[in-house]
Amino acid sequence: MILEKTPTGRNGLATDLLFKERLYYREKAFPKYGPRPIDMWYEKPYYGKVDIYGNPVYPTEYYLKQIPGTNLNALGPVVDAFSDFKGFLLHGAAANKTQVFDFIGNLKPVGAWESVHTLYHEHFTNVIYDAYVNSYIGAKKRYKVKSFNDFVMLFMDFCSFARTELPVTKTAFITSGLCPNSISGLMISLANESSADDRKKYTRFLSNPNFDDYKRAAAGFGFYIDKNSPWRMVANFASNKMKSYMIKDGLTVQDNGVFSEAYIRARRYDYRGLKKYLYQSYRSFLETSPNLIETVAVKCKDSNTYKLVKKIQPRMLVIDSFEEFSKSYGDEYFLFVYLQLRLIESNKPIRKAQLRRMYDELLNLNKYIGLDAAINHIDYFTKQTRIYEKPRPNDSTPFQIKYLPPTQLSGLSFVGESDILLSLGQTQAAYGSFSSY
Repeated sequence: MILEKTPTGRNGLATDLLFKERLYYREKAFPKYGPRPIDMWYEKPYYGKVDIYGNPVYPTEYYLKQIPGTNLNALGPVVDAFSDFKGFLLHGAAANKTQVFDFIGNLKPVGAWESVHTLYHEHFTNVIYDAYVNSYIGAKKRYKVKSFNDFVMLFMDFCSFARTELPVTKTAFITSGLCPNSISGLMISLANESSADDRKKYTRFLSNPNFDDYKRAAAGFGFYIDKNSPWRMVANFASNKMKSYMIKDGLTVQDNGVFSEAYIRARRYDYRGLKKYLYQSYRSFLETSPNLIETVAVKCKDSNTYKLVKKIQPRMLVIDSFEEFSKSYGDEYFLFVYLQLRLIESNKPIRKAQLRRMYDELLNLNKYIGLDAAINHIDYFTKQTRIYEKPRPNDSTPFQIKYLPPTQLSGLSFVGESDILLSLGQTQAAYGSFSSY
């Protein structure tokens, strides 16, 4: 599709001009006809990162599969669909029925699934820890840290200070803009380009005469094209073709099936992981700052004058064994810490009396039912994807995002005939683009 004006949006433009250019790209750049793309900037930001109930999730690696000819992985059904898609285009090109390879290259993926564990580890160690220890604590607040408990209490103050910028728990990290949708295993990228450069997206991809073949073939095999990264293909769970690939792997999109079977809710291991991160963070802090150094005024013996003296006192150590450490700082301690951190992240103000009652409930749940029940209770109360409305009675569809039009659903499915994709045979017949080999 050729536009009268080439989109020129890119980072670094003046705010008013950037807004104008981004709006132009959003409304004009992508072809209006044919299969509809997915917009994960403005319409479905949590796609693949939450299940249909708004719970942050990530795939279990058991269901990941290597993409042939690469060292990349994606969800098994996504890999199978892509392999068939590639074979379809290769056959079409051999028969001179498409020149799609002229602009998309050899269809060798350059990006796919990214491990949320790796991304979160880098986030916590390189961003959270650095910001907390080197910036927030700095030289002025170090005197307050005499023990692990002091370290944690000050850490919660830091989290409250930085809550709008830095997610701390893995649950909050997944639903933040810092975590890419590619952790879902539902996406395959065919080029290394910047999503921020609207000009390149348009000139290399959207305006290319072969782009139409590419997007229609992708739709025929159950893929969206990413509106803001048109070189990226995204599994469309509303597609009958993608559903057929899911079924081959024993998965279904009905009733949250794929997320129940092939994904893990972040809260399941988030609490335990945070305990270890805080434990190791304090140990790292002690390595660089083992002593508490205070400057105090001491009265001279033979006069009424005072002198400043540096007082050096070792900070309280923690046991080298995490298992032994956990006996000293058990769930009774960390449940209260985790509860407060999740309240901070979800920006839910709570009165002290209510906090105390909720903490007592957690202790009872942990004692009589188990730790998972206590963690689930925290997650239910602090669910960060609170933009989801409560489900209507007898309604099995995903919760609806309040800020989207009533015809759009977050997360998985799509309401609108243009996005209910046809099977491959129907696609070929309907579109007539290299409809037979």
